[in-house]
Amino acid sequence: MTEYKFMIVFATLGFDEKFIIRDIFSRGIKQDTKLVIFTSSEDQRVDKAYSSIVTTFRSLPLNIEKYKINIENPFYAISSIRKIILEKIRGHSEIVFNLSGGQRILLAYILSVITSEKINCEILMISEDSSIHVSLPSKIFFPLQLDSISIEIMRTLKEKGPLKPGEIVKTLNRGRTTIWRKINRLMEENLVEFDSRIKRYKITEIGSAFTYF
Repeated sequence: MTEYKFMIVFATLGFDEKFIIRDIFSRGIKQDTKLVIFTSSEDQRVDKAYSSIVTTFRSLPLNIEKYKINIENPFYAISSIRKIILEKIRGHSEIVFNLSGGQRILLAYILSVITSEKINCEILMISEDSSIHVSLPSKIFFPLQLDSISIEIMRTLKEKGPLKPGEIVKTLNRGRTTIWRKINRLMEENLVEFDSRIKRYKITEIGSAFTYF
């Protein structure tokens, strides 16, 4: 039996509601799905966009809540956002932040909470013309505590492509046991993966973002 993941979507809302509506529909709405909307303006256009969201999902089992954040006081705003997010994510195993609309200052405040609390979630951003959709794991924003050997492994895999264990050992001129231990840790962090088809280790997309030449 497949375990149902309770989903909560946090979204920032400006004058355009389409980013939120399209995202919710694309994910599918199940019982107990929650949509928490952050706004930072009393503008009538924001109210109209919110009303459109409520109307669109009126007949569907989607719980919608809205919070207006005063962004003029950054420390109070971040504290308020932190309290709301930490309370709402309890009991939810699938967490999404759609940061495609609203004030950039509000987006920065929310990102500061995600990173400081190390909230494991998906971060979605869509360009204004909807031509670019970027979905990132929040882990990409967290600092990594990696030793020099682990960094060498990641850079080698990024530069040379998928490698067999022995090839990694030979390239780095390190002990096999040490390399095995470091690779296992990198796999746990989803920075390196084993491709069973070609029987080689390769760097993941997340790992690639953390390495440079």
